[in-house]
Amino acid sequence: MSAKAPALAPLLLLLALSATAAAAGADGWFGFSLAVEIGGTAAAPRVESAWVVKVVPGSPAEKRGVEAGDVLVEVDGAAVAGAAPDDLKARIAKPVGGRLRLALRRGGGASRTVELVAAARPPDAPR
Repeated sequence: MSAKAPALAPLLLLLALSATAAAAGADGWFGFSLAVEIGGTAAAPRVESAWVVKVVPGSPAEKRGVEAGDVLVEVDGAAVAGAAPDDLKARIAKPVGGRLRLALRRGGGASRTVELVAAARPPDAPR
């Protein structure tokens, strides 16, 4: 009899993207934070959904119209739902000057794509 990996109860994580990029070895900053709902199993966690919870004023995200409540549909052409959390983190991490394409859905409407260019983190930017 084989043992199955236990299913994860939906888990909600806050993922600060500015900190994520630094942790992954990239030093770019986009100025927004995500909430990420994780499902799947302990052995194979998967992103169920992700949405913007905070946008820093004056950040690359704000300048391109990203708003709190926007739901991430795709990151650089890859679907967010079903992605491994570490893959999503790695896809978002960019060096200064790196480009990030996000397909976002706002309020149940059609998705739209925005392209952000990673900036250097300002010294006074929240982490």
